[in-house]
Amino acid sequence: MSCKPPSESSQLSDIFGRRPIIILTIAAFLGGVVICALGPSFLIAIAGCVISGIDGGGITF
Repeated sequence: MSCKPPSESSQLSDIFGRRPIIILTIAAFLGGVVICALGPSFLIAIAGCVISGIDGGGITF
């Protein structure tokens, strides 16, 4: 059995509402994917994957 603490996005959704936070996390996720796909170097591609991975957690709160 695993227990996950509430993410920052769920706390922000209590304040600002769920819809704006979902739209923001999806936009940031897509931005990370674009950075990963179009990155001219390996380090920038890794940075894009990190951004999309962090924001992917915000989508599933």
